[in-house]
Amino acid sequence: MSRQGLLGRLQKATSAQEDWLAWVRGRLPPELAATVVTAVPKGEQLVLRCTSAAWSARLRYALEPLAAELAGRARALKGFAVRVAPPGSSDLAR
Repeated sequence: MSRQGLLGRLQKATSAQEDWLAWVRGRLPPELAATVVTAVPKGEQLVLRCTSAAWSARLRYALEPLAAELAGRARALKGFAVRVAPPGSSDLAR
């Protein structure tokens, strides 16, 4: 694959991830939205990374009501997965 083609794919993927992150953050209470670091579609799930294990538990409960809205936005996605981001990765989202 050419360097130009790879760069284009990376830019498209990054843009999609930024769109998903904004979508998720826009549907959560502000204090919880601020803890979400990334939102990446992977397989049938939208994988979210948050700043700590304590926030991940709260995030899982807050996402349950959004499942139908997620399915309406992207039929290929069947649900959410929540992970704890490695230390320091929250700096990347800002």
